[in-house]
Amino acid sequence: MRTAQLLVVLVVLVVLLTLSTRLAAGEQWNATITVAGSDGRPSAYHLWVPDGVKRIRALFLFTSYGSFAGFAGGAQIRELGRDLHCGIVLSEERLPDKDAAPMLATLQMLAMRSAHPEVAHAPLFVFGHSNSTHDMGRFAALVPTRIAGWVAMKSAFGEQFSLPQLYRIPGMVVSGEADHSYFQNQLETVRRLRREHGALMHMLIEADGPHWPNEPTFEIMMAFLKNVFYLRVPADGDATVAPVKLLELAEADGWLGQHVAGKRIPDGAGNWKWEQPTDVKRLLEIAPFAEFPGDARDASWFPSADYARKWQEYCHTVAVKDWARLLPGTVEAWSAKRRPPVIDGLESTLLATQVKRLAANSGSKPVIEELRRLATTNGKADEADEAAEATRILAVLDQLSGERLIQAKRLETTHPPSALAAYQAVARRFDGMSAADSARERLKAKELKREVSAWTALDRLIQLDGALVAVEGAQRRADDQRFASTNSKRLQEIHGAGTAVMREFADTLAAKEARALLTRLAVPIPTEKPASTAR
Repeated sequence: MRTAQLLVVLVVLVVLLTLSTRLAAGEQWNATITVAGSDGRPSAYHLWVPDGVKRIRALFLFTSYGSFAGFAGGAQIRELGRDLHCGIVLSEERLPDKDAAPMLATLQMLAMRSAHPEVAHAPLFVFGHSNSTHDMGRFAALVPTRIAGWVAMKSAFGEQFSLPQLYRIPGMVVSGEADHSYFQNQLETVRRLRREHGALMHMLIEADGPHWPNEPTFEIMMAFLKNVFYLRVPADGDATVAPVKLLELAEADGWLGQHVAGKRIPDGAGNWKWEQPTDVKRLLEIAPFAEFPGDARDASWFPSADYARKWQEYCHTVAVKDWARLLPGTVEAWSAKRRPPVIDGLESTLLATQVKRLAANSGSKPVIEELRRLATTNGKADEADEAAEATRILAVLDQLSGERLIQAKRLETTHPPSALAAYQAVARRFDGMSAADSARERLKAKELKREVSAWTALDRLIQLDGALVAVEGAQRRADDQRFASTNSKRLQEIHGAGTAVMREFADTLAAKEARALLTRLAVPIPTEKPASTAR
């Protein structure tokens, strides 16, 4: 027992040392911020964005508590990120389990730092390993509409993911057969949650698997992530201004898989074991939901046929030959699965034609004027229903346009170019409403135009920062001789671009970000000069 504990400690140290080396080399992340953690000490948050991706579709949110710190900086998950246009966030602080606001604020800061405003609102895939599954589960329960999928990787016990808010979100529960300390009641819990709540989750028992996941474990996990992404994240989703409405999955549309026929019990010495000899490494039955030969509520649930087959292969062989391959037509079907052709969920049976014209976004003003005419009955009883429905639709439009206007104003404080686009969208999509008039007035403002120009200049600086070449063992700073020697030309360009932003746009948010970037890189900062007159 003591030997096993020492081995676990050694593995933890290796993982942490690997992470420290990578972060020191500065090769891993596009943006890093440091904020006060829950204990008051500084904690870092890191963001990686695939090169050339203009809009992030979703985020993989990892924490360094557990086994995911090294994986988050590895090649495999980043290749998946490039494929799906997903970013990666690594938190060196535990995920909040009582109040999501600090994490959401951190995502907002990373969005600003990276010039990717969609990072603040993007759908999230969340992960927990060992006891950090507690944090993952409770954070996801705080913001369930943001969570595309979740993974409980070799958790401590089943109660960590027994949260009603998680039951309609696709979930993956992994336990290692040889993880005698932590593989406790997870299988029993999944079976109970499936039976009592129809929870969209499944159990994967890794034959002879330890507490720490290895490469095959991560591969089957990524197969799950890829399948869920194409089923839940809408192809035309845009989180630039507000969170994306994720696609709902119906239990009856999934596949089912046979559970291992075994029960875990305490062994009397602080560990857990099978009550009876149990064959884990075997070919388990899978089938579409409606065709499963056994009790559907006593089976694992899978989001797709493709993943069900990979799960079956992994349980039988503890490997999957081609985790990244999808069934033909998957991406094409996803591309066609757009959001409903209605404006922000607004639907109407009585005035369906008018609502469809609004959704077409081909000019809302004539439709809004027509709705206002319909809202006036002139005392005619036969028009009362139409009038009431027109009044309801106008009230919804007023609320929606007001919310979009507020969101655009918020973007001015984080990413002015996105605010500009948001105002343009309000003016176009809600033409005829008072919010559209307010948006057009704001688009004329000189200070907004200047902020946008400043941020355009800052984008160039951020691109130069991303082009810096990492040097093994060197700090990502201009005062590190080895790093500076390798990046001499780029650092000179960064100094010039940063100086230009700070001097020409001295009183803007972009200038503050430019100063922060130069400070992080230890690049000399120019002396301040009076701000130029707004043009």
